[in-house]
Formats: sequence, structure tokens, C-alpha cells
Amino acid sequence: MTLSSTSSRARDLADRDLADHTRILVVTSDKPSGRGLLRDLDQQGFEVRAAATSEDVMRHRGDNDYDVVLVDLSLSTIDGFALCRELGEEPGRPMVLMITPPAGDTQRLEGFAAGADDCVSKPVVGREVGARLRALARRRRRD
Repeated sequence: MTLSSTSSRARDLADRDLADHTRILVVTSDKPSGRGLLRDLDQQGFEVRAAATSEDVMRHRGDNDYDVVLVDLSLSTIDGFALCRELGEEPGRPMVLMITPPAGDTQRLEGFAAGADDCVSKPVVGREVGARLRALARRRRRD
């Protein structure tokens, strides 16, 4: 085994360990794409819960200390920007990752203005979302 492959394996194990201790609240609808994302994140080792409405989000937030809230802007029942601003007012707030529509430049900029820590455009790739979630969780733990 070479030094680079040993280093890569150690990094993979560290990422898996971080995922195993990272609590994610996914704000998405019950559409097949939302269920697929939840399943993919669960398979990557994240502790994942889902919320479909603002009320669900606040109920879950009261019950758990999430590291990252992932907000899918395609939800019709929730204003993701308002939710992001509301989460930003909380002490010890979680990091926020927004999923925006394809070519959603305006939505990404508005998301950052509302307090999102990162944004990714649809279609999302589960491994990329996982990598972004791990990066946000590392940043939150350093703060």
C-alpha cells in the first residue's frame, strides 16, 4: 500500500466517522427525489430526519440539535429563504445547505443573502451533497 492510498483510506475513514456523528435535518417534500436523497444520505452514514413543513422543522429543532439543515427550495409548502433567516436568528444555529433549481443563480444569491452557508443546484448528486454536508459539519465544529 502506498502512502497516498493509505492517506486516502484514512481520510475516507475520518469522513465516515464524521458522517456517523452528523445530524442532518432534510427539509424536502415526500417526492421520490426527496426520498432518494434521504436514503442516500442514510447510506453514507448520516443521522437523517425529514421535515416537510415549517412546523415540522421547528418541532424537530426543538427536539434535536442538528448540525446541518438541508433546505430544498422546490418545496411549495415552505419559504426556504424565510426558514433560513429564522434559523439564523437562533443561538448555536445549525449550518444551512440549500438545494436550488437548475440554473438558479438568483435563488443561490438570495439563499446566501438569507444566511445559507452553502448552495448546490439540482440535479443533486448524493456523494457531492454528502461531501458538502461533511465540510459544513467540520466548519460548525470548529466554530
